[in-house]
Amino acid sequence: MNHLYAINEKDNQIARNLLEQLYRVEPDSVIGPSNIAVTHYLDGAFGWSESQEESYELAARWAKLAMEYEDNNGIGHAVYGYLQYLKGYYDEALAICAKGVELRTSCPLARGILGVVRNYYGDPRAAVNDIREALQLERVYPTWLIDVLATAYRNCGEIDLSISAAKESLRLDPGKNDPRLVLCSDYQLADDYDRARELATEIINSDPAFRLSTYAENQPYKNPEMLDRIIDSLREAGLPE
Repeated sequence: MNHLYAINEKDNQIARNLLEQLYRVEPDSVIGPSNIAVTHYLDGAFGWSESQEESYELAARWAKLAMEYEDNNGIGHAVYGYLQYLKGYYDEALAICAKGVELRTSCPLARGILGVVRNYYGDPRAAVNDIREALQLERVYPTWLIDVLATAYRNCGEIDLSISAAKESLRLDPGKNDPRLVLCSDYQLADDYDRARELATEIINSDPAFRLSTYAENQPYKNPEMLDRIIDSLREAGLPE
């Protein structure tokens, strides 16, 4: 699990190898297949494999297997539900992710992914509650949870809280652009244009290939008006099309 939570290509492969060994030794344990699904999802999401489609198919296959276990940890439901959301099956995805949390309320990953889906679905206030609970469940929480919290706060109009969360994420991992993008839109929406432009410059300097069109494609909001608002704020701050 330490390798899995490192969130990098090398550790992800090590984690999958170990989890596959676990599955062979303990096939009755859901821990193996559920977390193998996570590793394949991460391969696809971060471009660590030759084919995102194939990685997502493998993730879905292992997740569906994990969902069949009577002694369930909810992670398979979380992964499969999110993949269904990416396909546009919004209501079904939300129900599957909620079922994962119901099966194991103490699972921070299942709770966190439910928050992600609810935020994209158009219910950022519920997403805030999910992410805050996930953070309380994780003793050492990954920064992506804070990124989602910052995003959900922004999407429900709590700009000051969003700024605080995004800054905390950057403090923990200064190399990431996800919190910078949230912070950039926060400042633009709060009419703090100078700071928004400063963040836009930092984003471009760290990733010269960044384009709003590509970023928008990876933001699966059900409501296009929400996405338009975010992209407009980033465009106004100076980020390129």
